[in-house]
Amino acid sequence: MTAPRPIDFSIPQGRIGAPKRKGEVVITEKPRVVLQEGELRVKVTGAASGPQEIAFPANGSVKTLHEKVTSIVGTECLQKLLLGGSLLSEQAAGSAEKNNEEKTLESIGATPGSTVFAICTTKEEIKEIEDQDSGLTKFDGRRTFEQEAELERRRERAKPMYARKAEGSLQDYLFGFANITPLQADPNTGRKYTTPPPADALKLLEKLANDPGIQAVMKKYQWRVGLLTEIAPSLDTGLMGVSDHCLLGLNVNKGQEIQLRLRTSDLLGFRPYLSIKETLIHELTHMVHGDHDAQFWSLFRVLMREADEMDWTKSSGHAVADGRSHLSGSEDPEPVSTGHTLGSAVEEATPWADAAGRAALAAAEREER
Repeated sequence: MTAPRPIDFSIPQGRIGAPKRKGEVVITEKPRVVLQEGELRVKVTGAASGPQEIAFPANGSVKTLHEKVTSIVGTECLQKLLLGGSLLSEQAAGSAEKNNEEKTLESIGATPGSTVFAICTTKEEIKEIEDQDSGLTKFDGRRTFEQEAELERRRERAKPMYARKAEGSLQDYLFGFANITPLQADPNTGRKYTTPPPADALKLLEKLANDPGIQAVMKKYQWRVGLLTEIAPSLDTGLMGVSDHCLLGLNVNKGQEIQLRLRTSDLLGFRPYLSIKETLIHELTHMVHGDHDAQFWSLFRVLMREADEMDWTKSSGHAVADGRSHLSGSEDPEPVSTGHTLGSAVEEATPWADAAGRAALAAAEREER
């Protein structure tokens, strides 16, 4: 009597020659539906007995397919027809309008031999999901100490929000300054500003941005600046009594950012408002011209005059002997920098800056004539 042949358990389960394991459940695949000419395959999901596969004529109506699927599922349900991963019809078959019910599957994109998936969702399943979603938004008014502490930390870290008054037309919001941000500390030493504090610097920048004359000029030429901020006094930018020249303003990439020197060299106060305003108009002139040439100063004089004339508060101004226009009271204790504004002639202007520049240049030419 020969010994029994040992069982080779090294063969993966399910492969030919593999031994049958104890307690193994043999899964038999359902026979694939054979399609006749002009038919397509419909796979129904959502039935209690599991996925079903049926053959259905491609020229059959959506309504008939809906009834067939409902009989397979055993209850009324919401149905969606998918072909190739996308909706076959804009509407669910179960809620189709009367004018769509009689449409054939071919007319909405299905072809004979293709496979259509009918996804069914019963009303009970929909209600269960809605109940779960509604439960997520419920709050019983109780929070833990950790949750309260986290909310308090978020409030402290939150940045203040500023909104302009909803006045005027849409054109009024196509100009101006998108963001206004003061310096929090001296970038050279890292020491926080306290005299004056950043809050006062922010108020000064907002006053400049909302100045009627500045707003009128920016609205006329449709100028919009991404960021209005400040320049820190330093040896690099110039100090009163130490440096030959002081950088009072900077226009980066023709309107991407404008920086203004707000603080005095001793960091104990702000420069005169009208002097800073004149510097801002100087930097707005760089929206069109990068170099300090004749065209630049011609446009600068136009903008100074227009900012004065279009200011509804009627601020007065006068012209000095050198031909440059200055607002009254704009005497500056620090020398005004006439050096080239860094970055203003390197990058190309944005399309809106070019259009506004042509308008401003035309006004300057009219002024010269």
